[in-house]
Amino acid sequence: CDWSSDVCSSDLVIALAGSIEAGAEEALREIGVTATFSLLETPCTLEEAIRDAPQLMERAVVRVLHTLGAFC
Repeated sequence: CDWSSDVCSSDLVIALAGSIEAGAEEALREIGVTATFSLLETPCTLEEAIRDAPQLMERAVVRVLHTLGAFC
């Protein structure tokens, strides 16, 4: 990994959220968030999201790591 690149820099800030509203990514970039990832893979109820949160978080982290691996 070339740690001098923007993707692999220590300034990288990643936000994981249950869902991401339209326009939120731009607003988050303005405050320093580099990338956003939704925990949800398909539409679901709030109850399902809460119940499945640990597995959804784990899969989201794997997606983030795969994305970073593609650039590093």
